[in-house]
Amino acid sequence: MPPVSLPTQPYMERARELWSELGLPDFAAEEPWFGTSLGKWPEALRLEAERAVRGDYWENGRLSAQKRRSDVEMNSEVDDFDDGM
Repeated sequence: MPPVSLPTQPYMERARELWSELGLPDFAAEEPWFGTSLGKWPEALRLEAERAVRGDYWENGRLSAQKRRSDVEMNSEVDDFDDGM
């Protein structure tokens, strides 16, 4: 898998620890064995991902609701409205 599709190094290292603690058989991880950024991950998405990992989905939802457009019905098809572009 491409490095951006894998969990980051701290998560993969923790997974390796858990694997060992559970007494599962050793495995040989192939490179890349953890995800890396390609520099295109905005800070806002990184923070959203961190909140998701902590289970802080209410805060993510609150922040997403603030971005909601009042001139577009919920669940509208993308082609159903003009976004001014």
